[in-house]
Amino acid sequence: MPDLRGEIRSFPNLPDRGFEDTHWGSIMRNLGFKSLLGAGVLALALSCQALAADLPVKAAPAPATPDFDIAFGGGVMSDYIFRGITQSNHGPSATAYFEPRYKEFYIGIAGSSIDWPSDASHGLNSPSAEVDLYGGWRPTVGKWSFDFGYIYYLYPNTISPANGGYTSDFGEVYAKATYAVTDALAIGAAVYYTPNILNYGGDATYYEFNAKYTIPSNYFAKNWGGYISGAWGHWSVEGGTFPNVNGTTALAPIPSYSTWNIGGGITYKVFTLDLRYSDTDLNKSAQPFPTTSSGSCQAFWNGGPGTSGWCRGAFSAKLTFDVLASALK
Repeated sequence: MPDLRGEIRSFPNLPDRGFEDTHWGSIMRNLGFKSLLGAGVLALALSCQALAADLPVKAAPAPATPDFDIAFGGGVMSDYIFRGITQSNHGPSATAYFEPRYKEFYIGIAGSSIDWPSDASHGLNSPSAEVDLYGGWRPTVGKWSFDFGYIYYLYPNTISPANGGYTSDFGEVYAKATYAVTDALAIGAAVYYTPNILNYGGDATYYEFNAKYTIPSNYFAKNWGGYISGAWGHWSVEGGTFPNVNGTTALAPIPSYSTWNIGGGITYKVFTLDLRYSDTDLNKSAQPFPTTSSGSCQAFWNGGPGTSGWCRGAFSAKLTFDVLASALK
């Protein structure tokens, strides 16, 4: 490569030393300054990128919960077990509900197919369905969730009282509380009270303690989930006698008893499959009416024959779906 400095010196009127010391030196100084400036800009850019990487990413705001919504759903189960006692003679049952909500308040109607003992000695009206009318308030305070309400159990009559039937409709007030120990574990308690259990005239209080553990979502594929749960409850009945049916009255009072259940479930989007085992401490042995023991399963069904196994330990499977109208938009 030719020496440009030598050629530059050959131009007339240019001082030899001054040009080299001033002009060429200036060029070199400019190149050095630009290199230094470029390095500084690059370093600043890299540091800004590193700083941006350390800044938290602001998540998109969650959609606002509508003031008014409607929840609805339904399902099928292998056995409809209510507080440890089958309502479907250990056979299959279908269920559905419809629940309008406004903020923390709700009303609803639910129905389930049932199969109660049907002969007149049981003092029951042999309904084919249970219809629940309910409403209440579900406030939340920090990690606490509450539910206060009233439910009326309606059993449509298929046998009139004149023909030996009996109206078993009754209502309960209830209060529930749940505490979120962690994001996965919740514990709770509930109490239900009625002044007229099954329209038999006796006060009854059912209280329950329960727990639920939601399995972390990283154990499942997308949209799948699971949980484990259990409960222990006691139904305390104070007074109350069975109705006089066809001139007969049971000698035993309506029994108090304890019940428990344990199980788990798998969820997929709006669907839940729950598998559960339930049992009671009622005596499951068959005892003849009307000398049925007050602690027996038959006593709960007015001592009628064939009901000793209605409160035995049983396994049930339940497949349900639950949907919010707002989620369908």
